[in-house]
Amino acid sequence: MLEKIRAYIKENRMLERKDKIVIGVSGGADSVCLFFVLLELCKEYELSLQVMHVNHGIRGAEADMDEAFVRSLAEEKGVNFEGFHADIPAMAKEKGLGEEEMGRLYRYEVLEKVRKSSGADRIAVAHNENDCAETVLLNLFRGSGLSGLAGIAPVRDKIIRPLLCVSRKEIEGWLLARKIPYRTDKTNFSNAYTRNRVRMHFLPLAEQEINEKAIEHTARAATLLREVEAYMEKQIMIACTENVVQENGAYFIKESVLSEEEIVIKGVLKRAMELLAGCKRDLESGHVDSLLRLFSKQTGKEVCLPYGMKGRRQYKGIRLFQEKKKKTQETEEYMLSVPGEYALPNGKRVCLELYAAGGKNVEIQKNDCTKWFDYDKIENRLSLRHRRNGDYLQIRKDGGRKKLKDDLIDRKVPREERDELWLLADGSHVLWVLGGRTSEAFHITEETTAILRVKVYGGKSDGRQD
Repeated sequence: MLEKIRAYIKENRMLERKDKIVIGVSGGADSVCLFFVLLELCKEYELSLQVMHVNHGIRGAEADMDEAFVRSLAEEKGVNFEGFHADIPAMAKEKGLGEEEMGRLYRYEVLEKVRKSSGADRIAVAHNENDCAETVLLNLFRGSGLSGLAGIAPVRDKIIRPLLCVSRKEIEGWLLARKIPYRTDKTNFSNAYTRNRVRMHFLPLAEQEINEKAIEHTARAATLLREVEAYMEKQIMIACTENVVQENGAYFIKESVLSEEEIVIKGVLKRAMELLAGCKRDLESGHVDSLLRLFSKQTGKEVCLPYGMKGRRQYKGIRLFQEKKKKTQETEEYMLSVPGEYALPNGKRVCLELYAAGGKNVEIQKNDCTKWFDYDKIENRLSLRHRRNGDYLQIRKDGGRKKLKDDLIDRKVPREERDELWLLADGSHVLWVLGGRTSEAFHITEETTAILRVKVYGGKSDGRQD
């Protein structure tokens, strides 16, 4: 197994000689294996290691025992240990996140802080082949495209995952043969989490009833799809450069794009729509096909697309443009792009940023003017506007709704102030009454893949002086 990992590290250029590595070690089999593997490679690469552990404040004495175990393991091997304590349940409640997701965000945040403060080159985490297979299947069931089916990347920014080439069974066998102890987190066996159900029930059934190498083959398919995705992105970017021209807030797609393969043509059309719309949501294959058919129409013909976009057949190409909504004092509305920053007439500014769950370092802020949402659950292009008939909030996790009008009355918001409130809305569904209530529907969970942070500057508690 060690030789397989060594070859995988070289193949993906994960390590350089004299690298300083921060290792996230929970005490479980995967992270303990990662620790010992990197110890084995220390002499070969002249590595400098540092162990980081987070006590989430969730499992009481068991969590304390995990921390003591990891500390002892590091000290026994002469490796610097740095432990962090957090009240993850309280943080999760404050931010409207699931405990699993809050814990993951906090771990990556701390790992990045330790890396920067220690001058380390890389962060090593212990995702394995099973984790990749689980991710692929979860994304497949959710209807993901090519990028979601590509699974977990072996290298992303400063993060490396040396164990992606080996299975959980191989890891546990390797530890057992060397009599290396590790801790077991009982929450990994709870059916409350979707990923656990895939891990404990779906994948074992696939191995027993379909193919004993189902996990390995799924992970291998993800690797192939990552290669396909990288190649297609390159071809689409080249074709965009040659065939798409930006002009006055619109995009002109030249007829010459038709000389490309159809999959590249469609990729170019979709990319142009994404650039104009400022997001990827609700841009489906049917919209791409409509735009493609426009090339065979007469000059002047149009197709309507999401987000107020239109495609118009012109001489030697298609003009893709957006009809901006006219704003009046009564129905003022801002159609939002992510990321983006918008100034409101009341002097406040609204900033939207998008983060990959468990990826980019996220600084969790504690104030009423910053909210976090599950971007995967947003169905339409977001808008900032005042209230309208039909607006509602989800007030319970089971899906219970309440009219915004009734909620404002119940909260005793003065009548003269209700029409002045600014709303962050997904169609008629209100994500957030700025400075007030948020909808229960967009809370972040362990299944979240993209996180939207919305911050209002100029509010009473945003801590920023302008």
